[in-house]
Amino acid sequence: MVFKEPRVSEHEPALRPVPVPYVEWDLNNEPSQVQAGTPFIHLGFVLVELSQCQTLEALKKGEDHDEVQIVANRNTALRLLPLVEAKSGQSYRQVTEQCLNWQNCTLDNDNISKAVRSITAPLVGYWRILKGTEHPH
Repeated sequence: MVFKEPRVSEHEPALRPVPVPYVEWDLNNEPSQVQAGTPFIHLGFVLVELSQCQTLEALKKGEDHDEVQIVANRNTALRLLPLVEAKSGQSYRQVTEQCLNWQNCTLDNDNISKAVRSITAPLVGYWRILKGTEHPH
């Protein structure tokens, strides 16, 4: 991704690569080898980045490589799960792992209920702890 440097005047258009947190949009409609639920896998990537305070790109190693970007990102995120647990706790790791491995994402009521119980509710709990309205158990 390339963003225009905000301090550069219009008379000097300079484009510089800027590392950004994981946000990917497939403009080429490339088929993905990852069968995990698409909305949740992207959330899993972001949760890993938040836990590690770095982008997935910065955390990648050669062993994570794959020709399909989403597969490479998933490889990186899965490899980092032990570090996520060490830094952010077991429950946070479980939610992150659920996101990375969620299967058959559909909008039926059963799938939404499972997602709310497994992913959304724990994240709301973390948000309340950070906000200071609840204490960790």
